[in-house]
Amino acid sequence: MIFFDVPNFIPPGKSAYRIVSMDGGGIYGLATALLLKKTIDDKNSPQDFLARQTVHLFSGTSAGAINALLLAKEEDPRAFVIGGGLDEFWRQSGTFANEKNPIDAFWSWFGLTAWLGTLDFQELLRQTFGDMTFRELKNNVLVATFDWSGVDGRHWRPRFFSNGHEADLNRRVADVAYGAASPPGLRALVDGLGDAGIFAPDPCTNAVAAVINYLGKDDPGQYLKHVFALSVGVATRQPFYWLKQFNLGMLPFYFWLPTNPFTGDYYPPGVQSVLNGPTDDTVWECKNLLGERYHRLSPRVIGPPNLPPTLIATSWARFPWWQQYLIGEITKTLDSTTAMDSVVDTAKYLKNQWN
Repeated sequence: MIFFDVPNFIPPGKSAYRIVSMDGGGIYGLATALLLKKTIDDKNSPQDFLARQTVHLFSGTSAGAINALLLAKEEDPRAFVIGGGLDEFWRQSGTFANEKNPIDAFWSWFGLTAWLGTLDFQELLRQTFGDMTFRELKNNVLVATFDWSGVDGRHWRPRFFSNGHEADLNRRVADVAYGAASPPGLRALVDGLGDAGIFAPDPCTNAVAAVINYLGKDDPGQYLKHVFALSVGVATRQPFYWLKQFNLGMLPFYFWLPTNPFTGDYYPPGVQSVLNGPTDDTVWECKNLLGERYHRLSPRVIGPPNLPPTLIATSWARFPWWQQYLIGEITKTLDSTTAMDSVVDTAKYLKNQWN
């Protein structure tokens, strides 16, 4: 269930309610940050895109949740993106390092503890957000997580955090950010919260539903026509399984065999499907709900043979030399003609539909 019940979520008198939604994608969260910066820089882009109060809701899953919270804490998100603050987060080693707890780091090599460091990431988030609570955020935000501990210990469930929900206002931003970007196995869970990529790798539909729930759930059609959404992905190609016919048991399919050895997808498909799910369903839903008021920015340019799949890239980003290599390659890849054409299309959408 999505809770979004605090007044003033949308400034009164507005006829357009704008959402910027951001996908999960590990280290490729950097691509989202760079795509936003390139969109701002494009000559067709409106001069107020991402400026204060021009976006009514930032939403995100996993890496997208981090990006959403970083933008939500800024007085002027546009200036923050232009100044490189958003992409700078992904250039810091603490995002994926595992150096501060040598015992955990040792056992992680045997798969007995989480691969990415808990203390490293927590320290980076504390440096970034301090003791800021959701009440102190400057912009509205909706963060998707998965609550493994469940409701009163009864069942696990999707869980959303927002400064539009009274019960979340005293939550520390750094704590929610940690849970939102912690896939079980890759990072230790704290307080039962984990990565929402298991059910919402693209949270745009959730964000649209949250807005409608606030504006008027009894007559959603009346308000839906005022909702605009820009959905920003991580520009990655989705994996695919290498066999069309197979008779495999649970052990080889979920634990032993790679998804596709020819494309570098060495994680088994059971892991891939949980942590790198498709976003096509959400894109289809949002297109049908919003029509021309919806736009998707996610050129499929990142992936084999030039860059590794999301899970490989994120896992190996534990090593600083690999993280720096990926940063350079992502930056170059997003300068490709295909990526820049998508940026131009997005800038034109913003100019023609966003205002």
